Amino acid sequence: HVDNRSMMVEIAEQMLAARINVLLGGGEDEFLPASAVGCYPEAGERTDSRNLIAEAITAGYTHVCDAAALSAVEPLSTTHLLGLFADEGMNRPFSPSLVEMTQAALDILTQDPDGFFLMVEGGQIDWASHQNDAQNAISDTLGLDEAVSAAMVHPGVAAGTLVIVTADHETGGMSADLVSSGLPGEDGPFYMPDGTPFYVNWASGSHTDAHVPTTSRGSRSYLLSGSYENTRIHDGSSPGDPDPSGPGIGAGSRLADRTTEPGPTEPRSSHHGRDSGQASSRRRVTVPYQWPNERDLPSGVRRRLPCLASNAILGACQIRVQGEAGGDRRPPFPCR
Repeated sequence: HVDNRSMMVEIAEQMLAARINVLLGGGEDEFLPASAVGCYPEAGERTDSRNLIAEAITAGYTHVCDAAALSAVEPLSTTHLLGLFADEGMNRPFSPSLVEMTQAALDILTQDPDGFFLMVEGGQIDWASHQNDAQNAISDTLGLDEAVSAAMVHPGVAAGTLVIVTADHETGGMSADLVSSGLPGEDGPFYMPDGTPFYVNWASGSHTDAHVPTTSRGSRSYLLSGSYENTRIHDGSSPGDPDPSGPGIGAGSRLADRTTEPGPTEPRSSHHGRDSGQASSRRRVTVPYQWPNERDLPSGVRRRLPCLASNAILGACQIRVQGEAGGDRRPPFPCR
């Protein structure tokens, strides 16, 4: 990949070179040369004179740059979509919204009979938390919640699709209390759906080593139960973990022999610590969280996240399984 995440012009080039099917978000400047202006007012940042948007269109991508154009995309005839909705990070109120981008991506990706992998990030939850801005941290988390809910009831998402919601770390040392602390910098009051007020305090403006939850549903989601380092989710996303007691959650050894899913009341969640820069800071705690059975999810239901965690993501990996007569059962975690 690249040496540093600030190398965004290189990242933009690599994403198109990889022919990723759907790319939606901000960052138009990284796709344009310094001599060009696109849909947004700032000039591009590329010094190699390449116009990656023009190259993407030539390579078969549909290009859109506002919510109206995104909603007009025809998913049945679109295999590659590039949507850039800001010069850099998208501005609030986000347009299109995270749920609109999620639905558009799923409309296209679910056309593939071999399945798909989709990553959705509520990326500015972290930005708000760095600023100790509870209003936007809460608002963006609710936006992610809407995206997760939309994904779980999307008509193209099969019942066995693995859905994972997690975070790479916590930011700000956020805490919520029913009673005001009176401390400087306290945010609130905010209100729960039943009208109960609560207040938010912060311990930091940086990343912390606080535990973050993982909730999951679908094929082999039971393998995400327990307590572990957050890198285990990545390590286990490809087949063939040779050691069933090892760090991965892949389809290796004895793990692959379990053919039944846990019941709808079995806990499928964990907290996993994030290293804040010191190896000694890593701790592990398990907190069970229950996902309902898919048939218990009516259209439009909101399944609240158990905490406000920064940079939460949704990963969906759909597996095609033919009927018993066909005898074709693809391996777990085929997306890589």
